[in-house]
Amino acid sequence: MNLLNKILHINQKSKIEEKIPNHFEEILSQYSTFPRFYYINQKKYDIDTAESIKQIPLCKTEFIINGEIWGIDGILRSHVNRFYHKFPEKTRAACYEKIAQYNDSPYFAESPDEKYDRLKQAEILATEKEKLEKISSIDMNKFNIDQFVFEDIFYDYRMARMLINAINQATVLKDIEFMNSFIERAVALANLKLPYKIPVENISFSKEVLDIANETYTQYYSFFECTPYTPTGKDAKFPLVLHFATSNAYSINADNKYHGEIYYMQNGSIGKAHLVCWIHSYLCVVNLSIIQNELDIKSVETTNNGTKKTLYKH
Repeated sequence: MNLLNKILHINQKSKIEEKIPNHFEEILSQYSTFPRFYYINQKKYDIDTAESIKQIPLCKTEFIINGEIWGIDGILRSHVNRFYHKFPEKTRAACYEKIAQYNDSPYFAESPDEKYDRLKQAEILATEKEKLEKISSIDMNKFNIDQFVFEDIFYDYRMARMLINAINQATVLKDIEFMNSFIERAVALANLKLPYKIPVENISFSKEVLDIANETYTQYYSFFECTPYTPTGKDAKFPLVLHFATSNAYSINADNKYHGEIYYMQNGSIGKAHLVCWIHSYLCVVNLSIIQNELDIKSVETTNNGTKKTLYKH
């Protein structure tokens, strides 16, 4: 074969190889419902074997599985996430390492499952937003929560919110101070050594705009969440939630910070509460609910190395 023919032969072989698509064998994985063996650039890879997974190259891949287009990274994500507990630790770790490499590369490909979940979630959020945007003072005034004036209700990030204006602030602070009587009892019941108490004078009614990862968010401190309806459209048991926070509640290095939620029933009385108290790095969570027709302490909790620990339970 002369040099010209040799070059032509090589070029023709290269073109033929370029046309060979990625494909897989029909043998199923021993851990999931996906095919086990995949060919990428004419090389065979086994997604059940850690060493083989590590060798998968970063490149654009397309596999037609049940009529849908999958990239190898999407296959690995569904492969390991759906059947997590079936995997040996080394194989699982190799999957996540390769997934991370694809996530940081231009070859990331959304899987059909992920696309379906994303579109479904977008549909759910759109429907939720439409309902929440319609909530007005008319919806809130049908309840006997007469201690508050409802006006200027607006939608922001999955809530129908109302800022706490000067008219409502005095009642809000009174209710937060009322929570301190339960916190004082909780400290005694749980044999806590620290003097937890919400500094009512530090409750913040402001908000601030934050820029995180090129996205703009509003950080609210104390505000009302209007929840007049259940997901099925019935009148809610707790149509109003007071979210409260001290001015340092979201500061990482703050020594004495508090936040929580107070839930109001249809008759305007408090029906439950979730009170989060920090002194230094010591956490105390007090939960209130209606017990024998009266608001009382349901439980007192803390965390130990990230694990919730119950200190008192009614």
